[in-house]
Amino acid sequence: MISKQIKLDINNPVSFLQQIRITIEKGDNLNNEESNYIKKYAHIVKKLPDEKIKDELIKALENLDCPSKYFEVLKEHSLLQYILPELSDCINVKSNPYFHNKDVFGHTMDVLDFTPKNNIKLRLAALFHDLGKPEAFNSSGNNRHDIEGARVTNKIMNRMFFDQDMKQSIISLVQYHMTIFGEITEVDLRRLWNKIGKENLLQLIQLKEADVKSLRIELPSEIEALTRAKEKIKEIEKHGGIISNLDLAVTEKDLISSGIDSNKSYVLDCLFEGVVYGAFNNEKQELLQKAHKIASYFN
Repeated sequence: MISKQIKLDINNPVSFLQQIRITIEKGDNLNNEESNYIKKYAHIVKKLPDEKIKDELIKALENLDCPSKYFEVLKEHSLLQYILPELSDCINVKSNPYFHNKDVFGHTMDVLDFTPKNNIKLRLAALFHDLGKPEAFNSSGNNRHDIEGARVTNKIMNRMFFDQDMKQSIISLVQYHMTIFGEITEVDLRRLWNKIGKENLLQLIQLKEADVKSLRIELPSEIEALTRAKEKIKEIEKHGGIISNLDLAVTEKDLISSGIDSNKSYVLDCLFEGVVYGAFNNEKQELLQKAHKIASYFN
């Protein structure tokens, strides 16, 4: 019979997750009695509503300095397959051996521990960022695990009833986590900012930093590129720089009115690049003149 001081109850499956989290928060380990009890009745956790699972995941991510310990205990006690089966599927899945010396689950735990506990978006993104690898690596001709990961993340967050804003942020972080900032141009940086928003872009850089730090080899050039990207974002914000075609002094309608009917999107892209790099001033008349010169190349 389980001792009274242990708050585990097979009629209250969430108590298993709570006991594990609280024990880790205190810096302790489950004792043998607790551990054996949880292992024996692990299957009852599958009865938990998804919203309850979400609540417990968030508490663990928000309160634990090293959340990997929590997921390791879930794994060891056969709970992970019921709590987050997509993460359980990452166990024993190998990644590129040049960059990784752990399976996908182990790498995910390292990335997670490199994120701060006061940032739930970042921690969720770290937890989900490589969930697309099992399916992507097993499919023929498609190992875009970032795209597959975004799909899996969407599925999980719908299942757990996350709000729309949170869901879209995490999906964006997962989808773009393979962005190589060492190769990204200033134009690309501004377009990415426009696509996912400044807050998510800054979170993406933090996710990339955690991801790079967890690799088996050091990539100082990529860390330097991430630092430069953060500095560039501050500079753009300070000086009010443009971040998309919508910030141009001319619109597609202006191009049509001035007689440019074809390749309008391409012309606007060229104008955007010109303004970003300082070749053009963001003034309507000047941009229209440049637009006609660019359009003339297609005639």
